[in-house]
Amino acid sequence: MKGGLGGITLNKGAVHRWIMGQAERSAITRQCEAMASVTDIKRSRKDLDKKRIAADQKAATNVIQTVQTMINPFDNEYQGLVHLASGSVATVSVTSDMKTMLEKGECTAVEFMESNIVGEEPGIYTKIKTQLQTFSLIGKKVNNKCKKGEIVALKNSKALFAKMLLIAKSRNLEMEEVLTYSLRPYPHPLATNEGDLVKTVKAKLLKMIEDEIQDGSVDLPVGDKAYIFDAMAIIQTLTVLPETFGEHAMDLLAKIVNTAVSLNFSRVDFVCDRYPE
Repeated sequence: MKGGLGGITLNKGAVHRWIMGQAERSAITRQCEAMASVTDIKRSRKDLDKKRIAADQKAATNVIQTVQTMINPFDNEYQGLVHLASGSVATVSVTSDMKTMLEKGECTAVEFMESNIVGEEPGIYTKIKTQLQTFSLIGKKVNNKCKKGEIVALKNSKALFAKMLLIAKSRNLEMEEVLTYSLRPYPHPLATNEGDLVKTVKAKLLKMIEDEIQDGSVDLPVGDKAYIFDAMAIIQTLTVLPETFGEHAMDLLAKIVNTAVSLNFSRVDFVCDRYPE
């Protein structure tokens, strides 16, 4: 026997009577303690404890705060679909799928029955793919691979949103308009998520700049002026290339100097890119 009965007796009848009389002995013990005034204060119900009352009040407060942070579906300024809990506004694709999900579901079910049940090659265990866009796609985490090869989830800090709310409140800005712009700490066309420069082709940037120019002709300024020549562009205009690099450099220098003399330049600065090892 265990639990305090070890060594009392091996008589099963005595053990049985001892177990059956446990309640009576406990009652006698409580009465004796009460007569000797050594009993503890009788505890009331657990639901009336101070800690339990505080915990219940905190739980009720959390529920109220959660409900208050949600959007009232009967009183909001948005014309489209809005998520009650997160407050995110549905995109055009999500709105379209949510409004037509019943029709799309019926069409998908009919196609499934025609192709997998009554068709020539039945496949009742084939998954039904609806591919509907819901609110879960709006808050989907975006992963990116860093320089070390690790895949990390992109997220913005709380300080960023706190600053946004402060600026929007002080300048009377609409958060819906503010959130239409990128929240990245670095511009996406220029830097990666870690702040490193992205690998771009300068020729594409030049092509975009040239496309924006309507008229390339300019008037010569009066007085002191400066002209900038693209050395690579000048080299590409050469039709006959010399045999050595020295002759090539002299021809390039002579062409620039002759242009400067013809335009009455008082100074010529020739600046080249450097590629140190």
